[in-house]
Amino acid sequence: RRGVEASRGEWIMFVDSDDELHDADAVAFLMQKAMTLDLDIAYGSNIRMIEGKSDGEFESRFDREGEYTPKDFRDYVLSPACICCQWGCVSRRELWHSDVFPPTGVRLPSEDVYTDMLLCNHLTRNVGLYNRAVYNYYMVAGSLSLASPYQTERLWQRFYDELERRLDGADTPAVQRALNVRKIHNLCVSICLLNAKFL
Repeated sequence: RRGVEASRGEWIMFVDSDDELHDADAVAFLMQKAMTLDLDIAYGSNIRMIEGKSDGEFESRFDREGEYTPKDFRDYVLSPACICCQWGCVSRRELWHSDVFPPTGVRLPSEDVYTDMLLCNHLTRNVGLYNRAVYNYYMVAGSLSLASPYQTERLWQRFYDELERRLDGADTPAVQRALNVRKIHNLCVSICLLNAKFL
């Protein structure tokens, strides 16, 4: 959050300290799409690299590709199929209002998904999804991504309570249905993670 607030450029991209860009042309590819097509956000796919496995490298790809209206993109973000993360895209600085960040002092199970959903409140242009690898995401054993202590029922409930309070249109039947599907999906994932600890 502090980095975004201190930024002065027109565009923002995040790179976690333990990851890296896929190649030297990754940002140029995303910026070319964003500028040429007048997008608010341009996402690329990512390469997942699992620690300690010789065959543990695979590309995480979108199940759809192209440009999507703000409404269509929000529908995608609300679905469990969404693989969007803030470290795999370039986005306009003007989207980053203070209300897109998680509540201060609260760790949520998925801050990327939470932020992606709330960025939808501020979209005025299309969003692009492209199956061109731009990011190397390292999945390290014991990391928060793989063994998160935040994947609990209580924190997922806080996650959805905050979304329903802050997401535009959260009280409509279509969005409520989508959120309920995600709740069931996250509950199943949490149960699997809990059981895995005892295997």
